[in-house]
Amino acid sequence: FLQLDKNNYKVDYLFTHTGGSKVTQTFGFKPTESDIKLDKIIQSGYKIFNNNYKHYCGHYHEDYIVDERTRIVYKDIIEIY
Repeated sequence: FLQLDKNNYKVDYLFTHTGGSKVTQTFGFKPTESDIKLDKIIQSGYKIFNNNYKHYCGHYHEDYIVDERTRIVYKDIIEIY
């Protein structure tokens, strides 16, 4: 929590396994309970994210850009700084 405190509890990156309902539906799947829980966590914690935070997930074993904020990472190497 020390780093969060230093940055006024603002987060630039979110790393998850699943991607949430939007990602699941992008691939034509029905959202699972885990996807729905992730949606709720993101919504409830939305105030901690910076306006341009990035969300990375890897469950789908594919490299795919969902939108300007969300990206599925499998083999791609992404520089984060």
